[in-house]
Amino acid sequence: DQWFRRMAERCQAEPALGPLLMTAEAATVKDALGSLVDFRDTSRWEGRRKPRNWAQTAPVPPWWSEVVGHSPTPLAVEYRPPGDLEASLATMRAQYGRKYALWLLLEALKASQAVPVSATDVALRCIADLDEGDWKVLAQLAPGADTAVLRDWFASSVQNARTWADSRSAGDDPTPPS
Repeated sequence: DQWFRRMAERCQAEPALGPLLMTAEAATVKDALGSLVDFRDTSRWEGRRKPRNWAQTAPVPPWWSEVVGHSPTPLAVEYRPPGDLEASLATMRAQYGRKYALWLLLEALKASQAVPVSATDVALRCIADLDEGDWKVLAQLAPGADTAVLRDWFASSVQNARTWADSRSAGDDPTPPS
């Protein structure tokens, strides 16, 4: 999706260039090839066992450099909020639910605690891992919320979760904050 978006942005940014789609498509394909494929000439090892570092010592063929033609601009990791959190959670449960439930039960058993305490532990660790800018994602998911209040509440929640997660790492009281 990101490669297609990049090509579409190029088409919109360069409307005066020749055959527009061909120009933008060629640049995007070269970026993708240069970012995703590292073509090496391994004919030197044909018919022999390949040594451990053969891929690093194999030369890049000159024709490959001509095909790619420029230094590629790699994609940046892009996060877009899910359209439907319920669907995302259903997917998570389908993919990881059984293992997560078994892990929760094992952790509760080891610590002689109730399962909700273990589940709260995981939830607070996840909250502690949020980035400062994630409040904007939450604001997108909760339209109409007062952004100043939401931002302060988010920062406070994340800080409390981090404090608790740090104390768990140090072996303090296992009871999660309320």
